Amino acid sequence: VMDKKGTVIIVGLCIVVLLLSCINLASISRLNSRLAELQGHLDALRTEMHAELSGITHTVQEMEEQSRWWEPGEIEIMEVGPGQASVKLGWYIKEYRAGSKVFINYRLQGEEQYTALEAEEGSGGYFYAILDLEFRPQPLWTHIFSRSEHGLGSVPGEDKKIAGSDSEPRLQYEYYLSILEGDAIRVGNVEILSLDKLSYTYYSFLQSYTEVEKDRVYVHLQEELDMHPRHTLREVCLELCKGGGVVKKVFLQESEGPDKVMEWEAEAGVKAGEDYDYLRLVVTFSDGNSFLRSESL
Repeated sequence: VMDKKGTVIIVGLCIVVLLLSCINLASISRLNSRLAELQGHLDALRTEMHAELSGITHTVQEMEEQSRWWEPGEIEIMEVGPGQASVKLGWYIKEYRAGSKVFINYRLQGEEQYTALEAEEGSGGYFYAILDLEFRPQPLWTHIFSRSEHGLGSVPGEDKKIAGSDSEPRLQYEYYLSILEGDAIRVGNVEILSLDKLSYTYYSFLQSYTEVEKDRVYVHLQEELDMHPRHTLREVCLELCKGGGVVKKVFLQESEGPDKVMEWEAEAGVKAGEDYDYLRLVVTFSDGNSFLRSESL
């Protein structure tokens, strides 16, 4: 009896093992099928990504090719009027096809519409256009204000900082080139035309320094002329102010320095906080325009 029972148990266990093996094999088969399906999706996604990346690369290459079909030339002021200037902008077109028309499209930053102007042709692929632009030239001017705290009611020491400009915001234009070749048109990237560069040759470059002590104020200015500016300094004045009004004017004396540099300097014996509480350095150029740097004590 025991042998029969043992045989039945063994056979039953074998059947259970076989059933479990079949179940596991079916699960593994389904899992392999699912993995194959997922691998198919991954391969499809990989192929799609490669196609998109190839498209992006092609677009970037086209943009780079477009940006390389011209090179910038010179920029110079032709005429200057009240608040505006005629500016000559030149460039070189590569692989120019005879009979094609070249345009410059420009606008003041912040405006919606571009103005299109057909360029004039020179020689050797050179083109240029004369633009009538709003122009408010300002000198390139670096000014450092230094105040010694000793005797002014504070802990002894010295404070230095670059003074800001009290002039109007700078003007910048946006532009791009386009070329019409038969029925096809090529368009370049949008570039920035900063009129600051024109100001560098319009006014002389300035570097100034003002030092304030308890009983003394000293100011020194250097005017650089190596860029052969159209307009140079006619007068430099340090204005000492109190209560909103000018209480004293100190004119800087001019002397010739080395390497096309003019030196301007002055010194005054005045009491900071008592005789004045506000000062400004005013420069006037040969065209009559004045600019200033100011500082409160």
